[in-house]
Amino acid sequence: MTSSLLVLTASYPRTSLQTISALLIQSPGKLRNFSSTVSTGSKKELPPAFAVPKKIDPSTLFSASSSSGEDASHFKSSETPPPPISHKQKFVKTRLLAGEWDPQHRDPLFRPPWKAKAKIISAEDFAARPTVSFEEEFSTLAEGMIVLSWLTEDQRQAIYQMYLDTMIQMAADTEANHITSHEYVVRVIGQKFNISYDRVAAIVQLAHNEEQIKKEGKQELHVKAQEYVDAKVREHIQNVYQVYGEVDPKEFVEDPLGSTPAYLGRGRNSVQINPKDTIAVDDLYDVDALTQQTILREKDEAQSVLDSKVYLEDVDNDTVSIRVNHECRNLLKVRTQSSQSVLNEYQNTLEALPTAMKSTLSINKSDEVEKNPRPRWKYIAYVMNEYEEKKKLTTTSTTSKKKKLRGRKDNTLVEHDGILRAATLKELSSTSWAPSKNYTEKIYQNVKAAWLERQMNGTVGVWGRTKQ
Repeated sequence: MTSSLLVLTASYPRTSLQTISALLIQSPGKLRNFSSTVSTGSKKELPPAFAVPKKIDPSTLFSASSSSGEDASHFKSSETPPPPISHKQKFVKTRLLAGEWDPQHRDPLFRPPWKAKAKIISAEDFAARPTVSFEEEFSTLAEGMIVLSWLTEDQRQAIYQMYLDTMIQMAADTEANHITSHEYVVRVIGQKFNISYDRVAAIVQLAHNEEQIKKEGKQELHVKAQEYVDAKVREHIQNVYQVYGEVDPKEFVEDPLGSTPAYLGRGRNSVQINPKDTIAVDDLYDVDALTQQTILREKDEAQSVLDSKVYLEDVDNDTVSIRVNHECRNLLKVRTQSSQSVLNEYQNTLEALPTAMKSTLSINKSDEVEKNPRPRWKYIAYVMNEYEEKKKLTTTSTTSKKKKLRGRKDNTLVEHDGILRAATLKELSSTSWAPSKNYTEKIYQNVKAAWLERQMNGTVGVWGRTKQ
């Protein structure tokens, strides 16, 4: 079977998959290690960390809005749409529902929840399977956690069209002050089609590139070849599921977190189990009950994180200056005053000279220099006060805040054409001490730049569909 067509998937990995999956491999019979939040002891009552959380409506946790349109027929869902949300950013109209956490437990929407029609074995049962057997292959696709899926051209175009419509609608929204956000839009589309927002960003960027290729007319897009490939791949998938007698999902399925074991890869999907995050659990505790309570509690936590998330707004980074402290502001003030005093002194000296010398020492540049100015170097420097940096780290209590302080490089100054100023976000991103880049922003940076060019400068033809 062609390996490129295989998408390894798993049923929705319960929120504690990072601890449960690997630990079931260690002891398939009994789960001795569970979570760092479980305390040891011989008491029969549950520890306070596993108190039953407040009641949660399952429909608000697992529902997702259904897609519309003929091109997205395979993405239609019968589930109820998510409830409305009240957000401090006015352009946020859709409530995003929690999916799967990333391995670092920072993003609760790293992978969408499992909603495929294909029936496969659960991640826990797959991890607890016997490591030694008399067979070299799985007897069914379900036992191997294998799902064959393919994203067709019609579905891809439906995603890109929804992106175009959503961006134009956000730009015309007077209530939100015409503010747009690519980070928010790709997440909304990902929930609509039940795919990851990183994949949505890649689809949008590639579709934008194709539209620009059409505009230039230098290369030919082989649409007929793509239609042939889509038809043949779909035919192959249908034949495989017919042979095994299983249900064809008829849609693209993301490989959920944990489908790739940690010892087989170091990608973004592999889960690294830290032994320090596990602890022995006494036999008096009901592990199944504790697992279910943990799932509900972390679902509530994930939804709270999504509801309060602040999205990056679309702005031109070349026009936004970074923050500087009082020391840098004083330095800028002194430099401005000194430059002005030197210029005034030079002008006073020039006025005191005879008229014959003024013509040769005039401060006015010639027309040739004005038209063809000499290129100047741009100098950039990071101003750091070691005493203040250590003081901030000492007074900061949590580890996450300390990491945030270390990652911030606010006090960066630029000198160009004799002017000293604070650096812009674009200039800061080109330095060696720039903060870590946003992975998703890096994917759609070109289409985002084209959108800003269209909105801020009114340039026609750089964004959107190309007129035939």
